[in-house]
Amino acid sequence: MAGSYSLSANWQTITSVKNLAGAGAEVVFHTHATSGTQHVIADVTFNNDTTSAQKTNNFFGLAHDLATKVEEGRGLWFDNATGHWVAGGWGASAWDTATAKEGTFAAAAYTSMFACNDQKYVYFHEKDTDKLYRREYTAGGLGTTVTSITVAKGALATCVDSAKGLIFIYANNGSGWLYQWGNTAPTTHLTSWTTFTWDWSHIVRLRNGQTLFYRKSDGIGGTVVFTEASPWSAAKGSYAAGVLPANIDLVTAF
Repeated sequence: MAGSYSLSANWQTITSVKNLAGAGAEVVFHTHATSGTQHVIADVTFNNDTTSAQKTNNFFGLAHDLATKVEEGRGLWFDNATGHWVAGGWGASAWDTATAKEGTFAAAAYTSMFACNDQKYVYFHEKDTDKLYRREYTAGGLGTTVTSITVAKGALATCVDSAKGLIFIYANNGSGWLYQWGNTAPTTHLTSWTTFTWDWSHIVRLRNGQTLFYRKSDGIGGTVVFTEASPWSAAKGSYAAGVLPANIDLVTAF
C-alpha cells in the first residue's frame, strides 16, 4: 500500500479531478450529509501518496449523487432527483465561482456517469435499462441535446479508452460488452465476453490507460487494457485477496 489517510465518514462520491506530479492528485469529496441545508464538497490535494492538503470547502444546495472528472481541474456533479448539474473546480485555495457552470435537465435514475472521447462527451448509464445516454461537454458545461443508444443490460459501465471512445459494460453473471461511440452512434457492440469473473463491484480506468476491476467482498482485483480491434483485451495484473483492502465503498483513480 502506497499510503493511507484518516478521512471523514459518509462521503457519497470521491472524484479525482487533476493529475499531479508522480502519483499525486487533486481529489474532490462530496457528501449527502448536510450542514444546515448545504452539502459539503471538499477538495484535497494528495502529493505523491505522502502528504495531503485541503482547500476551502464549498457547499451544494442539493444532494448530487453522481460525479465525474470532465477536464483537468474540473468535475461534474449531477442530482438524479432534480436533474440539476454543476461543473467547476477550485482555484488556488477556494471554489472558482467565476468559471462554474450549472443547469437543470429532467430528473433521472442514472446509476453511473463518466466522461469519454477526450472529455468531449459525458455519458449516463441506467443499470436496469438497456439505454446509454450522452451529452456534449462544451464551454465548461453540458449541452442541451441528449442522444442515446441501445446497449446490453449490465450492472456497471465505464469509459476504458477516452481517446478512442471505448465503453465497457459488465453484468454480474460474468458477461461483458465493448462498444465504441465516436462521432457516429454504434449499432451494436464491438465484441462480447461471457468469461469475466463474477461480482466485480467497481470498474475504474486508471491514469496509465489500464482498467482496474475490484471486488468489494474480498478485495480481489485485476487490471486489463481494452483495444478497438482483436484480441480486444489483454490482462495486465492481478491482486489476490489481502493485497487490496476489502469492503471499500468508493474507488477512484489518482
